[in-house]
Amino acid sequence: MTSDDITAGKLLFIPPVDDWHKEMSKCETGENSKEEEEPKEETKEGETPEGTPDVDYSKEAFPVLYVHCKNPSDVICVFFHSYQDDLKLVSEDMKKLSRNLNCHVISPEYPGMGICFAEPMLHTELVKRSERLINFLTDCCNFEKSNMIIVSRKQGAEVAIQMAAEHNCALLTLIEYEFQKLDHAEEGIGFVPTLKEDEFVKTDKISCPILLINKGKKTTTKIEKAIEFKKYIAKNKGKNYVHLHIVKDKKFEKLDISKDISVPLIEFSMKIAKGPLKSQKASSAGPSSKDQASGTIKGLVLGPREDTPNEEVSRPLLTDDKLIQPSRYYQKKYLESQFDRIYHASLCCCIVQ
Repeated sequence: MTSDDITAGKLLFIPPVDDWHKEMSKCETGENSKEEEEPKEETKEGETPEGTPDVDYSKEAFPVLYVHCKNPSDVICVFFHSYQDDLKLVSEDMKKLSRNLNCHVISPEYPGMGICFAEPMLHTELVKRSERLINFLTDCCNFEKSNMIIVSRKQGAEVAIQMAAEHNCALLTLIEYEFQKLDHAEEGIGFVPTLKEDEFVKTDKISCPILLINKGKKTTTKIEKAIEFKKYIAKNKGKNYVHLHIVKDKKFEKLDISKDISVPLIEFSMKIAKGPLKSQKASSAGPSSKDQASGTIKGLVLGPREDTPNEEVSRPLLTDDKLIQPSRYYQKKYLESQFDRIYHASLCCCIVQ
């Protein structure tokens, strides 16, 4: 990570983990070659290297990749990737999502995978961390839940469904979700379990519209389960609450972010933004206000916007004056004075543009 990257504000703050620096720099530059380790400066007990707070990140903090939208936007996309990927592998997809949807994108790293050096943990702990991430976005960064969309790929659907059920977000998108049962041996590993058929009932508490994106032919078991899932949601909430988009011409190829994912997302957001969605059954965990209970998404417009001047500055990650501002990211004294608030959120955040 060069000094230019630091002054440009690409990192929210520098975590005192050398490997984390190297991996995030590879994530931005695309370099895969191993760099020679530089000799570490010896520090006395009780002291820390210059610019790093005297706090242990290993227990509480977890890496989060944040893609800042270049255009003005109040919309934030929380992305839960599959556990075959990590932040390095999904960074380019997140950048494309940000450009195509004209929104900010943030994704947590799963413990025990990628650059998050920890033992694989149980699904319940991952849900707790995801909860902290969404609370950080709403409480500290002033993002409104009505401007928040949740997107997941494959096994990330389990966490995404639970977050959408607990928070009144604007839209839930499940990409290539899987309906396969795991045996007891696989469940004991601690990774995120795949979506099971008997857990359809979890969607009953979701008050936002749901977009399903999958690939294959209608005769395959995966698509048949997707159609069954769509019918279940439509029966309980109404047919306008759910849409299934099937990409037929791709069997083994990876879905293209721009064509196969962003386009149906934009089209579905335009459809649901035209008028209120009337639910057939009231959700037990639904919103309190009448406007939100109707399912209307007000102000959520995905895709390029022509009515906004380019010279406007888009929303920063931290908008509260009491939090770190871009011009003061790396002033050591200010960082230490405000670190209690940052560490409370427990996020090691890397910002890319």
